Amino acid sequence: MRGFDEAIASARARNLTSNGPFAYPLLERFFIQTIEPPPRFRVRAPSVLAPVREVKVADVLREFFEWQDQFAHRLSAADGLDLRRARTRSPAVSWIRYSLGTGFVVFLAHERRHIWQARQVRQELERRLLRPTA
Repeated sequence: MRGFDEAIASARARNLTSNGPFAYPLLERFFIQTIEPPPRFRVRAPSVLAPVREVKVADVLREFFEWQDQFAHRLSAADGLDLRRARTRSPAVSWIRYSLGTGFVVFLAHERRHIWQARQVRQELERRLLRPTA
């Protein structure tokens, strides 16, 4: 979330304001589509973003909801900014920069992808548990 904070602070300092709507470049729109579930192709998560192997479900849920609260705070903090001209860095690859608005959309798409993955795991477990044994 530090990248969002830096982008918001920089945009405020530069007085980059606008009410939108915002049109994002083709490459950024394409990037968003690659993140949306279901995945069109699979890519290994960078080591910076690799999930921890063994965690408690309660801890995962608590952290997930904390991230949602923090994200909502960043959205409020960015209200009135020009989300097209304000720029942020990718948390995974520091040399990749995109608009703050795209960063927000990518964050949400990434969250939807995690929810989609959790549903896939749950459905597979249900299939295995309900499948009659021979």
